[in-house]
Amino acid sequence: MKLFQVDIKKFRGFPKLKIDDFKDLNLIVGKNNCGKTSILEAIFLTIGISNPNLAISIDRLRGLFHDDREDFQFIFHNLSYSSNIEIDTKFINETQYRRLIIKPTFNKVKDIDIKSNILASNTTSTDKNIDGIEFDFSIKSAKQSKDKFRKATIQFTPDGVKVQQPNDYNESIIGIFLQPTTSVIDLYKRLDKILVKKAEDRFIRALQNIDNNIIGISLGAKNMIYFDIGIERLVPIQIMGDGTIKLLSYLATIANAEDGIVLID
Repeated sequence: MKLFQVDIKKFRGFPKLKIDDFKDLNLIVGKNNCGKTSILEAIFLTIGISNPNLAISIDRLRGLFHDDREDFQFIFHNLSYSSNIEIDTKFINETQYRRLIIKPTFNKVKDIDIKSNILASNTTSTDKNIDGIEFDFSIKSAKQSKDKFRKATIQFTPDGVKVQQPNDYNESIIGIFLQPTTSVIDLYKRLDKILVKKAEDRFIRALQNIDNNIIGISLGAKNMIYFDIGIERLVPIQIMGDGTIKLLSYLATIANAEDGIVLID
């Protein structure tokens, strides 16, 4: 399935953004801090549209860890819960429209001690506590005239984080988000699937464009990945050039996401 269009409202730093006519391969360029990663994150959220835990995952990839319920504000525009997030995407080949609305959920209003607080108050605000977020989403084909919305939630409870997803929905799109730093553990798992199929030759040919000494790839114990560069011993991937490691990571990810979407930050 191929992404064609994304329309983003009130997500991270974007009050509004629309991009049309995506191709099979797309490069998003711009100055630092202009929102390139946020665009990828918005697309990623609609690929995994029924999984509200992704709201925490995309923050974790930035080094932002959710220690309490207020940390959900990181994904909202201007760190404010005053406006819901809206992300619409269109996919072609099998034409599909996806709509995701992300909104905060609140627990009951705090009890107020009238004697101690009401006379001292000089504002009209009430004190509501956020306890999670809600994903309201719909997926429809070009033949459908109406949206059927489903709901998924993630909440902080006394027993920990609780995720609820609809039982009548299974995701149809594979999506993988690659961050700037390469996870050797993830790469190991993806290479394992490739080597079992004896499909490594095309990867070696691609890597030889960077280092023509590479003639083989092997996996070892404890998630170790080795290159054969024609010397007496195999060489750990960690001492090869960063460009070689990243290219291998990109190729392995794409190979494991057949007919899916790979987002590279």
